[in-house]
Amino acid sequence: QSDPYRALYREYIHLLLSQADPPAPAWFEEGLCQLLADIRVTDTAITVGKLDREDSFADADDPEPTFNLALKSRSLLPLEAMFAPEAGQLTPGGPRDGRWAVQCYAFVHWGLYGNFGQNQKPFLQFLVQASREPVTEMMFRHHFKRTYKQMLYELKSYTEISRYKVAGLRTEGREKLPPPAP
Repeated sequence: QSDPYRALYREYIHLLLSQADPPAPAWFEEGLCQLLADIRVTDTAITVGKLDREDSFADADDPEPTFNLALKSRSLLPLEAMFAPEAGQLTPGGPRDGRWAVQCYAFVHWGLYGNFGQNQKPFLQFLVQASREPVTEMMFRHHFKRTYKQMLYELKSYTEISRYKVAGLRTEGREKLPPPAP
């Protein structure tokens, strides 16, 4: 029931990120993969970070909606489950934890694009430190000036009313993007 192209993009990005040294934290890798797998490409634009119909329940049954629809009626994971080093690891034949993956997507989107980009600096500083050591409540509070529980409330609100900016490239006027090389 999933979009095969989106799944291919996501797994290809996982493959590329798995070659990074040092490796990115699992939560960031998953969130970034989800975000980049949702790139929107048209004849005139490439857009990263656009969400599905905000403030709507219309597409809540889609097999792979963006996080704002997927998390509307779901609880969020506690700090220990979200940032555990083994989080997101697949066991042979085992399913991927969909709630964890979608929450990673929401957190990375909030960090990079939320509040019209104002979260980027503390988010990136948090990412750097989280790449070196386990995430703790104290570390979270240091970077975001709020507890993780307070952040869960903010993230839940962000899924309902997403104030964000997107990144991308748009051609001028009626000009079209050049076709990709073979």
